[in-house]
Amino acid sequence: MKKYVFEYVGGTKGDMVVRFLNGVESDISFDRANKTEPQPLECENWLKLIREKDMTLERFEEVLSLNPYEYVPAHPLWCCSPTTFIGTENSLYSNYMDLLKEYDYEIISLKFEPKHYVTIFIERVLKNNHKHFHPLSGSVPSDPSDRPDRFRWRNMITDSTDSDVRSANQTFIKQLSLEEAFRGGPAEIFARFNSTPARGKFNEMTNDRILLHYDDLFRSDSCPFPELSHREDEWLMLVEQSWCDYDENDYRKFEVPEGCE
Repeated sequence: MKKYVFEYVGGTKGDMVVRFLNGVESDISFDRANKTEPQPLECENWLKLIREKDMTLERFEEVLSLNPYEYVPAHPLWCCSPTTFIGTENSLYSNYMDLLKEYDYEIISLKFEPKHYVTIFIERVLKNNHKHFHPLSGSVPSDPSDRPDRFRWRNMITDSTDSDVRSANQTFIKQLSLEEAFRGGPAEIFARFNSTPARGKFNEMTNDRILLHYDDLFRSDSCPFPELSHREDEWLMLVEQSWCDYDENDYRKFEVPEGCE
C-alpha cells in the first residue's frame, strides 16, 4: 500500500491533518490552545526531529518500516533534499530517497506564504513551546486555588508525555514566555519567524514532493481532499476548533505587517 509522509512546520496543524487523513478520531487538547495531540506510532517518530544532524538513516528507516498508517507526520525533512538548508551538498540524499522508494512512500509538503508567518508563529508558541500556558497573559498563578478549574496547567518543558524526540527538539528550541514571544507586536513576530533561514528555505524545498498550500487547507469553505469530500463537515469543524482562542497581534489577519514587505 502506498503511504505518505506529511511534512509541515510547527504551527501549521500537521497532527490534525494526519489524524483526519488516517481516519483516526481527533484528540484536541482544549487546555493547550486547541492543540491536536500526535497520533501514537509503534516507535518514536524520528521524522519529527528538528535538527538535521539528529536524523540518521537508521531512525528514518525505523519509522518507515514500523508506521502502520497511511500517513505519518514529519517536520522538515532536510535529509530528503539534495542540499542542506545552508546550501551545502547532502551526501546522503540518495540513500534517504532510496528508503522512501523501498517502503513505497511519497512526501506531501505543506507550504505557506509570508502573509501566514504571524499566525503560524503565534500558533506554534501557544501550542508547543512556551514556558507556561496561560490564555492571553503568559503568567501562571502561584496559588493553585487561583487557577480556574477549566484549565489544566502544564509546564510545557516537563510534560509527562515527553518523548525522546520532544526532548531532543526542546534542547534546540528556546522556550519562550508569551511576553517574550510576542514582544514588539506583529512586525517583531514576523521578523522573529523569519529570522531562522530554515523556515524560508522550507518553502523552497519542493523536490520529490506533492505540494499542498495553507490557504487551500485552512482558509477554504470546502474539504481540500476530493476523495474525502463526504467528510467535509467533519473537516470544517476540525479546522474551526483548531484555531487558538486568541485575538491579539494580528492573529488570523493573514497580512504581512506594515514595513515588513
